[in-house]
Amino acid sequence: LKFLFSNRTRTKSKTTLFVFIRAVILRDDKFEDLKVLSGESAGRADLARDLEAAHALIARLRADLDEALAALRDERKRHR
Repeated sequence: LKFLFSNRTRTKSKTTLFVFIRAVILRDDKFEDLKVLSGESAGRADLARDLEAAHALIARLRADLDEALAALRDERKRHR
């Protein structure tokens, strides 16, 4: 009986989000302040340490890739 005497409505609504981006030209004196602030933030996040680890990983991957490519070239030469 509940469905006979009840009223159900379904509505759809659409929302639009506008994002406004404003470019700001930084002059030299202001840019120095920004570099200092950015450097402090990077230091707090230990980005330098993470970057060193990433460079070490890339170097190892390159070495492994070079070794694998050399092995493939040798294998290809043997089958010719």
